Amino acid sequence: MKVYLSPISEKKIRLILDYLEQEWSRRSREDFLSILHNRLKQISKQPQSCVKSDQFPNLYKCVVTPQSTLFYRIKLED
Repeated sequence: MKVYLSPISEKKIRLILDYLEQEWSRRSREDFLSILHNRLKQISKQPQSCVKSDQFPNLYKCVVTPQSTLFYRIKLED
């Protein structure tokens, strides 16, 4: 399964990466990016491996770090 990020998600990720580098270090930024890539790879291979929402159909929650969470939907391909 292929993972797509919305334009808003891409922008927020860039903001997080900029913040980490400015306020913490380049290493923090790279560590976060590595974790994020691993989570996206996990979602790509096993889309239903994260917690499913009880309130919203087809919405999943993936904890990237204790401070950041990724929400995603599975879109069935036609």
